[in-house]
Amino acid sequence: MATASLVTGLLFFVPLLPVVAAGLGVAAIIRISRSGGRLSGRGRAIAGMALGAIFIAAQFAAVLAVPGLLAARWQAREAAMMRESRRHLNMIGAAMSMYAGENDRLLPPDFQTLYNQPYHPDPYSFEHPLAERGVDLSNVDATSGYFYASPAAPLEAGDRLPVAWEKRAWPGRRVNVLMAGWEVETMTLPELDELVRGAAHVYRKPPKLPEPAE
Repeated sequence: MATASLVTGLLFFVPLLPVVAAGLGVAAIIRISRSGGRLSGRGRAIAGMALGAIFIAAQFAAVLAVPGLLAARWQAREAAMMRESRRHLNMIGAAMSMYAGENDRLLPPDFQTLYNQPYHPDPYSFEHPLAERGVDLSNVDATSGYFYASPAAPLEAGDRLPVAWEKRAWPGRRVNVLMAGWEVETMTLPELDELVRGAAHVYRKPPKLPEPAE
């Protein structure tokens, strides 16, 4: 039994054998202790029991680590997608800046108008990185991954005005927002809501806010 415990302990890579090794080791030690010296192999039994216990603990720790590893992987993917979304908004902002320069600081009434310009951004920039399907370039505003809030009046220097943001917020109620100065800020939904409400009179029509993350 002591030898069996050691052998099964050495085969730790086979599922459930570490449990068998630990059980056989305990049973062997008890049997040897009660034999009054007639049975030997106590060292092998202890080694098999120890190997079994060590690898049971290792497998248990690995199982516990899986959720954390999956969460870390998702967080890394989420961070990469957020950076990509910011890049999309930066490209949209660059095209809007050119449009405003040609139109006395007035922004386009919608994304479709911006896309129809010769300097329009890459069509992919209107698509959210997590979108399941691409953008219909004949109906950019409806199929884009971003909301656009068009100001009715020309921009003024120093305006802190949100003009475009994601249609769906990220976990933590965070959202990337293109500001009228063409910088992209990450803020919470309540912060965006406060800015939009404060500038409600500036927009051509009431802006839509992002949906919370699922």
